[in-house]
Amino acid sequence: MLLKEEIPQNWQRARQDLAQIESGDLEQVTVWLSPKIQAVPFPEYYSAGQPKLLTRYGGISSETGGKWVRFYVPDSLDFSLDPNALYDENKSIEWNTDNAQQYQITYTVNLHMVLSAVPV
Repeated sequence: MLLKEEIPQNWQRARQDLAQIESGDLEQVTVWLSPKIQAVPFPEYYSAGQPKLLTRYGGISSETGGKWVRFYVPDSLDFSLDPNALYDENKSIEWNTDNAQQYQITYTVNLHMVLSAVPV
């Protein structure tokens, strides 16, 4: 649950991300995306009852330090994973390197809003 004191900080983060989009100075990372996805509103932590216009993906690679990072893909991007090359967390890195599609994600630094997701 969002605390009243957190609202100004979260709005500031959103404003920073909008400025980042306007300037084109965005983050990029190449990751495998988990097929475990979830439709969510945005920002999900204080938008109960709002339409779910985003899909939340988890991404992982050496560029994320081997840790899962959440990315939020707007439905308007019409993005979907390649069903024939899905990441399998039960397989080795070598197996995923050979068999799973990686994606170059362009996103905002604070809220991880994705502006493009391109297979590499």
